[in-house]
Amino acid sequence: MKVLILFLYAAQSLLWASPCPPGWDARKWADPNHRTPKYVVGRILAMFPPSPDGLRAALPAIGLNYPGTKLLPGKGDKVRIPCVGEIDLLQSAGTGGKAWQWLVEKDECGSCGRSVCGGEGGTTAAKSPQRTAAAARLPSGWSCTPPNAKGIVEGVLARPGMSKALRRACRNNTDWTFPDAVVDELRRGDLRWGYLCRRGNCGDPSHDVLCYYCGPGQPFERADDIRCVDYIVASCYNDPSDGNPSIGWTLLEPHPPGTPGWTSRGRFQGGPAHALHAPIQAPRLSLPQAAPAPAPAPAQAPAQAPASAGAPAPTPRPAFRPAQGGAPAALPAAPQVPEDDREEAPAHEEADEEEPQ
Repeated sequence: MKVLILFLYAAQSLLWASPCPPGWDARKWADPNHRTPKYVVGRILAMFPPSPDGLRAALPAIGLNYPGTKLLPGKGDKVRIPCVGEIDLLQSAGTGGKAWQWLVEKDECGSCGRSVCGGEGGTTAAKSPQRTAAAARLPSGWSCTPPNAKGIVEGVLARPGMSKALRRACRNNTDWTFPDAVVDELRRGDLRWGYLCRRGNCGDPSHDVLCYYCGPGQPFERADDIRCVDYIVASCYNDPSDGNPSIGWTLLEPHPPGTPGWTSRGRFQGGPAHALHAPIQAPRLSLPQAAPAPAPAPAQAPAQAPASAGAPAPTPRPAFRPAQGGAPAALPAAPQVPEDDREEAPAHEEADEEEPQ
């Protein structure tokens, strides 16, 4: 039996041509160098039928990669992988199995001293313990705790038709009715709310995790200064035997700096893709103002004809200035003219009427 398992494991690279399961990244599935647990285990499971018996048959091959992997008691659909966690690997196990999946029910990434999960986590179920890193501070003093809005989310769930929409809020179904309604309602009071770029891929936003922008100014696409909240418990459980999704509110550990995180999913206005942590100034509304009157041009002295040879230069007249106190000053005396050059001034005609006294 062990020989057969080793043979299958050695031949799995030849079987990776099988179709990529719905909801999995096709590039990572086809890349043998991508070795995160989700895809290592997924490629092994693809060699077996999706059923409890198929999972039991695949368990030794999974154990070759992750020694100590054990099947958990129950319907035969969950395993515990050391340093990774408790994973639900089979959809609809209560009815014999439907398809393979990767749902993290208890996250143990990093419990062995370093994380081996590579950001391939999934939904955190209600029985998952609160992460101790929730109140941690990132370098450069980043710290942010989103307001607890579980009551708002529950209010959205109470709307007609939203219970069914919640069950469809699964990555495999690509139904965004419930997540969109939640984000829209949250943004009515705080524009920092948005969607999470799943594992840094903003083209693959998360259905069950909310993203809260913690940086300066407006949120913008791919911003990494964020905190995230897992708000759907048991997402993607579409079979009644597996349980029903419900509303939770689990603050996740701080987002790794440099990894794209915040996205609008193209639904509303976020800032442009600025440099990370660059403050964004909101546009200011200014009232139209009349253009200022142009300043008067400085007065220029009239051009003077060149003086003829031997003629005396005219005496310049000082500028007129009002006297202090508002009374006009007397005009300066006219320059003296030689008697030979004087002309008799015409006599003034007497006025017809006397000026009033």
